[in-house]
Amino acid sequence: MPLKNGYSRKTVSDNIALMVAENYPKRQAIAAALNHARECYFKKYPKGFLPAHLALPNGKREKPKEKYKKNPVSFPDTVNANEQLKQAMTLYRNFSGHEPEIVGKTEKPNIPEVGIVIGDLEGVAYETMRDGVVEKYFHRFDKKVRPLLVSSFDGRLIYILGGEYDFTEDGIVDANDKKFSPRFKT
Repeated sequence: MPLKNGYSRKTVSDNIALMVAENYPKRQAIAAALNHARECYFKKYPKGFLPAHLALPNGKREKPKEKYKKNPVSFPDTVNANEQLKQAMTLYRNFSGHEPEIVGKTEKPNIPEVGIVIGDLEGVAYETMRDGVVEKYFHRFDKKVRPLLVSSFDGRLIYILGGEYDFTEDGIVDANDKKFSPRFKT
């Protein structure tokens, strides 16, 4: 008996009813329907943050970590901040066409454990200086790579989480863009 694909509350409820009608025990039907819904959700949002109605039994809402074989190359636990700054400055220079300048420092916010998923982020509009000219951009994310727009539990901060895109000298580029994504360049 195939279950309906999807992760909405209605789809989960329909799948539970379908399995109960097939004489599966109710607890088994609920578990199977929720697992199927989570699989469907993570197919669409591989790095997504589960909606509350699909929370895992331990209460966590992020995708369970997959176990990998140990990488033969060792990496330091932390990357040197100066190296990150150099890389960021190079990327900014390539994007904007002018030399970066450090204009100040800000506190890095802690991402809280609890957030409110507002929905998929369809696009982002921004204004920036490129080659000495102020320009406005709007990037519309492809449906398959959209990040989530998430509010902090208290509604004071908004985060863009997940999604598959890169920021390059061309601006924001979807990871599945074969023409511009660095993931397709060899």
